[in-house]
This record gives sequence, C-alpha cells and structure tokens, in this order.
Amino acid sequence: MGPAYATQTDAQIDVPGRGKILVDIAGGRLITEAAPLGLVLDAGHAKELVRVGNEITAAARNQLEPGTRVGATILTGPAKDPRNQGRQAFVMGSILDRSPCGSCLTCRLTAMHAKGELKVGEDFRTESVIDTVMVGRIVRETTVEGRRAIITSIAGRAWITGHCDYVVAPDDPFPTGFTVGDLWPS
Repeated sequence: MGPAYATQTDAQIDVPGRGKILVDIAGGRLITEAAPLGLVLDAGHAKELVRVGNEITAAARNQLEPGTRVGATILTGPAKDPRNQGRQAFVMGSILDRSPCGSCLTCRLTAMHAKGELKVGEDFRTESVIDTVMVGRIVRETTVEGRRAIITSIAGRAWITGHCDYVVAPDDPFPTGFTVGDLWPS
C-alpha cells in the first residue's frame, strides 16, 4: 500500500451520552477502543456498533481541528483467537465491514507505529466481527511532506462479489475524464 501517516494520536473527543474517549486519526479514519464504550466486537452486536461508530464519527468531525478528515470509525479490541493480536470493526455510514478491512488495518498499523507500539518488520494479525483475519506488516518507514510515514503490506483472503465493465462511447468528448475547478487535484 502507499505511504500512510497518523495525523493525530491520543486526541480526546466527547461523545454525547458516552463521555470522553481517546482517538487516533490516520488515513481519514478514527481509531478507538470498543470496550470503554461498552461495545462488544461481535456480529451479533452489529446494529449497536454501527450506531455508536457513527456517533463517534460525528463527534470527531465537530470537535477535532478544522481540516481534520474523518470519514469513518474503526473500533478495536483484544483478539478472541490467541494466534491474533487484535480485533476490529470498521463502521462507515450504515456499513459494518465483514472483514477487518485492509486499508483500515493500514490505518491502525500507522497509529500504532506513531505511538511506538509496532516496529518495522513486525506482523499484526487482526480479526473482524465474523472472525476473518488479515495480517499487516510495516515494511518500511518513509516521509510524506515532512511527516513520518510507513509503507505496509496487508495479507488476507477475499472473494469476488461482482464484476463491472467501464466503457467509453466513441463520441465522448472527455474520454480520459475531467476536473472541475479546484475540487479535485489535477
């Protein structure tokens, strides 16, 4: 995966009705522990995980520094299986990911590395709420725009869930796409 860096570690937010919690921000995702919120990282608690995950995301968007990008929440906890080091649930909108989520695992590794909890070359095995496993490894350190960053390797199992074809009509005046003003970087 491309370089990743933590934008904040151990930031404090106040989640209405739940109190103050510590969060890390990496890759536009908020990372926080589930247990202090009374959450169980299990498929049988999916509705509550989604509801609380969205409450956390909303609180972070309102309370963190302007410009801090938070698109979703990763809830973390201890592994069930002793072969693994952690467990996580990825909540984005009405979705609770069935996997630990590879990009989320990169975000988690990034925050752990920024806090000195994981070193280059170490594996971190994490479970999803349905017990699927992904393994992440910090391959090397780098910098991005002067920030300490890492490159990760993620391994796991995936299944094809769909196919899609993109086509370009012969008379399309923008066959290579377009940008609009300053909305997207060129």
